Amino acid sequence: MWANIIKIEFDKQLAKMNRNEKIDPNRFFADRLGAYMCIWYSLLYCVLDEIIKSGVDIPGLHVDYDILDKLRKFRNAVFHPQPEYFSSMLFKLIKESNSALEIRSIHSALGNFFLQEMKRKIGMKG
Repeated sequence: MWANIIKIEFDKQLAKMNRNEKIDPNRFFADRLGAYMCIWYSLLYCVLDEIIKSGVDIPGLHVDYDILDKLRKFRNAVFHPQPEYFSSMLFKLIKESNSALEIRSIHSALGNFFLQEMKRKIGMKG
């Protein structure tokens, strides 16, 4: 739930952004957009890691090791102090051309799974 709340805030900030505006990397991580993205990706990794460890099969969830490893390193760079302010672990993930789409796909599959599980547990239909 927390990852989803942060994703919603990230999407709100993204919607406010001028699409033609260049992002200043020196400000990105200090602004809300970058902060929300970093926290969302990090929380998402934590959920994903636990799902994978527990062996739960989630329909529509396709995660390759490469994106999982980059998300793990990204989470580490966010939640653990790094020797350099702009740790290379932050940039490896976001430099990947398809990473944002893959992360949204992972988030969506997890969200659908948890929504269906919640409905099942409380006896809702649909």
